[in-house]
Amino acid sequence: MKIINYTFIDIVSLHSFINENNIQNSNQTFIQIFYSEISNTNLCLEVRDGIKQLLPNVMIMGTSTDGNISDGKVEDGFIILSFSLFENTSAYTIAFNDTSIDHIIKKLKDDIIKSNTKVLVLFANIFTFNANTLIDELNKQLKGVVISGGYAGINYTTDSSFIFSHEKSNAQLVITALNSDYLEVSTDYFLNWQTIGKTMKITKSIDNIIYEIDNKKALDIYEYYLGKGVVAGFPETGLDFPLVFNDNGIKAARVPISKGENGAVVLSGNIEEGSSVKFSFANIEDIEENTVKLLQERKHKNAEAIYVYSCVARKKIFSEYLNDELSLLNKIGTTAGFMTYGEFFHDSKSKLNTLLNTTSTYVTLNEHKSEIFNFKEADLTFRDKRKKGLALKALAHLVDRTSFDLEHRTTELENSNIVLKDTIRDLKDTQKKLVESEKMASLGGLVAGVAHEINTPIGIGLTGITHLLDITQDIRKIYDNDAMTEEDFKEYLKTCEKISSMINTNLSRTAKLVSSFKQVAVDQTSEVKRVFNLKGYIEETLLSIKNLTKKADLNISVICDKSININSYPGTFAQIITNLVINSIRHAYDEQEKGNISIEIIKENNTLTLTYKDDGHGISKVNLPRIFDPFFTTNREKGGTGLGLNIIYNIVTSKLNGTLTCNSEKDEGVEFIIVITLEE
Repeated sequence: MKIINYTFIDIVSLHSFINENNIQNSNQTFIQIFYSEISNTNLCLEVRDGIKQLLPNVMIMGTSTDGNISDGKVEDGFIILSFSLFENTSAYTIAFNDTSIDHIIKKLKDDIIKSNTKVLVLFANIFTFNANTLIDELNKQLKGVVISGGYAGINYTTDSSFIFSHEKSNAQLVITALNSDYLEVSTDYFLNWQTIGKTMKITKSIDNIIYEIDNKKALDIYEYYLGKGVVAGFPETGLDFPLVFNDNGIKAARVPISKGENGAVVLSGNIEEGSSVKFSFANIEDIEENTVKLLQERKHKNAEAIYVYSCVARKKIFSEYLNDELSLLNKIGTTAGFMTYGEFFHDSKSKLNTLLNTTSTYVTLNEHKSEIFNFKEADLTFRDKRKKGLALKALAHLVDRTSFDLEHRTTELENSNIVLKDTIRDLKDTQKKLVESEKMASLGGLVAGVAHEINTPIGIGLTGITHLLDITQDIRKIYDNDAMTEEDFKEYLKTCEKISSMINTNLSRTAKLVSSFKQVAVDQTSEVKRVFNLKGYIEETLLSIKNLTKKADLNISVICDKSININSYPGTFAQIITNLVINSIRHAYDEQEKGNISIEIIKENNTLTLTYKDDGHGISKVNLPRIFDPFFTTNREKGGTGLGLNIIYNIVTSKLNGTLTCNSEKDEGVEFIIVITLEE
């Protein structure tokens, strides 16, 4: 086989070219028509029809382009005809309009795809057909079939794309199958775009429209990282910075083709929601160093033909370097193709096809055996441009290394952040458990104290009852023996009255202790909000810890209007008073030292102010700022946990939405002021 590229002049010249080159009228002749910057689409159809006059049996597919690739260079303003002249390969072309994916695949299977199909050449209109979806379905149903070609380039004069076949004049999709038992096909591509900046995530997308990146409007992300000028010039300016991501193990890219609604960006191909992406730029250093190196490593055979489909972004950004790239391919074999808005590529490792952007994809074709092509020193054409691009190369290298360091540092920080979050969570869990333990320990102490207080009145009552039984038995014996005197009976009644009074007093005391303890204990564990009398409840709380205050020889006075009733959490107030008193016992006084504590409560409108004072040792200036910190204590050897005041602080500020301040000096006692705004 061979390729002959022809630049159209007129129909007469075209007919002469066909006759002079003895081009055969059969489906072994496959013609690709490419036209760039030609606004008159009728002219393209006239060219097609001019071919069909002489060659009605050949297969034809044509497309508008953003540049025609012919014999190793890009050309504009012409119609290029690429004649693929096969010896042992048949071409079958089919075109589609407004057809479902299922119907397309059925027609392909029924009409053109055979067991010896080696490659499908596919042209699609990017504005009217989503080839991504078709390719995904072909990967499932026809895995292993090689797909090449691309989205039709944009004719900027008419602001539209246009594709056709030998039968259909305006199609959404045209596909040609090359079937042969002898055709040898290989595929590869060049990217040469360098990723830069942070890794981002597509957080909302549908097919080729991305709505959100990192949970922000897609267009806002473009503007934030690339500037207002780039967004203002969309989509052309967006070609400079494709989004690069991993697609089935292939480094793929997407460029914008238009602005969507509400800050969305329409891309030249699909990106799945959840994909990680990065912006990229044209790395001149890669173009110079890697193209020849890659071609040498790939060890291509001398090709009878090479189909090249290259992204328009490469033409815009790479300029003269693109022609160098194409000229190197043309040394391996005659090249033909066009500048696309998305290239279809077959990965030989995964056997899957995908849509690429900003690449040059190429397919080498051979019907005969050939040798490996070896590049000579004279072929290294990039060397002449090295001095010219030195500053740009240095800048590209600087950006590349900075981006790498930033990404590496970001990863380290993310890992450290994960460890830190785990540590904070563990500390919070531990603190919560310790706080609950402190609460239970406080309640346990309360139980022990109440039990001790109850023992005395119950013991006195038990002794009184026993004595009453004894004297009752004695008086009954005297009465039974008819020996009881009036004096005996009067003495018995007098003693009964004293004992009954003593028993009643002590049982009433016990009942009051039990009632106080029950209410305080329930309130501290249930945290139920209710209306209660503040002074009475505080006195009940103090009564429940009387065992502790009596041992410490403390005189506690409560200064509060008896009429103050509030709707709040009584258990919370009990815990505040209990913890403050225990804190004074542990820190304010030495053993056997007498102390005075005052609790004063004032209510003005909806503001409640509780002032707690003791006349103990006070707090030093060094320790005063830390007293509310969790686990801070100056009395750990005597069982201090450092949670008492921290619990009070959290209760006041979080649960009661109040403030807690402390005033103290060494040997001047301590004053805690709690201010709470009450609900109506």
